[in-house]
Amino acid sequence: MGTAFMCSDDVRPPIPEGIKRAVRQRYRFGCAVCGSPIFDYDHLVPFSKVREHKSENLIILCPNHHSAKTRKRLSDDRLSYYRNNPYNANKSFTSNFDLDKSAEIQVVAGSNELHWSPGEESAICHVIWISGESHFSLHYEDGWLTFSMMVTDELGNILIHVDHGQMSVSSNVWDYEYVGARLKIREGLGKIILDIDIANDHVALHTACFVSGGMGWKVENDGMYAIGTKGNIWSLGGTAHITGSGGGMYGLINNAVFRQLNCPGFVWALEQNIEQNAYLWLSDDSFKRFEQGEIGLKSLEKHWMDQAGTDDLPGNTNALVRGRYYIELTTNERLSGPEGSKCLVVTNIRSLFNVITSAVADLIGSRAETVAYVPQSLLSEYRTRDYGIFVEPDSAAHERSIRLVVHVEGHTGPRLQVKTEGIRRLLGIANSNE
Repeated sequence: MGTAFMCSDDVRPPIPEGIKRAVRQRYRFGCAVCGSPIFDYDHLVPFSKVREHKSENLIILCPNHHSAKTRKRLSDDRLSYYRNNPYNANKSFTSNFDLDKSAEIQVVAGSNELHWSPGEESAICHVIWISGESHFSLHYEDGWLTFSMMVTDELGNILIHVDHGQMSVSSNVWDYEYVGARLKIREGLGKIILDIDIANDHVALHTACFVSGGMGWKVENDGMYAIGTKGNIWSLGGTAHITGSGGGMYGLINNAVFRQLNCPGFVWALEQNIEQNAYLWLSDDSFKRFEQGEIGLKSLEKHWMDQAGTDDLPGNTNALVRGRYYIELTTNERLSGPEGSKCLVVTNIRSLFNVITSAVADLIGSRAETVAYVPQSLLSEYRTRDYGIFVEPDSAAHERSIRLVVHVEGHTGPRLQVKTEGIRRLLGIANSNE
């Protein structure tokens, strides 16, 4: 039985917070019909008949579906179905809610403020940027401003995702509420992990985290400071005035992984050399082989030919890629792998590199390098840099991907199988489990 709150005939008190929270949790923080994170509370059986607030009799509906219910465009049978089958029941995120565009957007992070003048169409401002990925950016398109944002907990799990003004919220949190422009997420009673004002024309961060690969920024107590670094950096009461495109407010880069990655022109920037997690996507079959200590590397030559036209490749392509095989990783757990693949988290990139390179060390003429993986538009610039042997051409902007390349002279097949007990040790699989 659910919680109930009775009242007299001439009084209709507000729904108690504990009951509202139970209802939010039941419907996974979105409209029962469409999953929107903007919703009202309503009684399935009218309050005038039951004279009580009972959790089983309450449903949450977006303004559109609330209106449809009130005007009898949603039948009782259909509402009963949605009560038992909420839209967000088996979804990790709510459906999107569109924030309108705006002529200007005010950004406040703790006691820090950002003022941006785009100056040109298709401009972008990176408010918060971590090792090649914007976690908070402003966009100027068709004369209007929108913003994109990924807010996480301290472990890097996404709580809120906004893409050019389309907002969705994690349905896996303990509690979420959005009243007026104030949005809060809790991990328990009194334990607020996200507290922001968010609307189409302003974003004010009171309590928030932006974390990827173990490093990032945290806003609390009117300050903003770096976390997961060798030393914290605080920013209190700063004001940034940025004009044009590509600039930003706060940036972090992990030099241990992104040695040649250029930061936008930040007002505050911090360089670190800490290690990061690696994320590797494997099919079920590949994962089973990985558990047995075997991994297949792909031919770089075939990949180059598949990805770029002849005119886009350097004249000495064969010399650069023949006999080279690679494994692709990323330090961004939110980049998705191929359909049906599973993600394997390697807590130390170098450990995986060392395992594979040691496994091929006995092969004549083999060696390994780490190389960048950049969009094709930057190839000419990156080819002039001393970074591994080459930089791979690709049409996709996957700046956060990393490759371990193994060079094996004389091997010309499309795959190179590497087997080593080091992989089993890396996964913590004991020999006794064979």
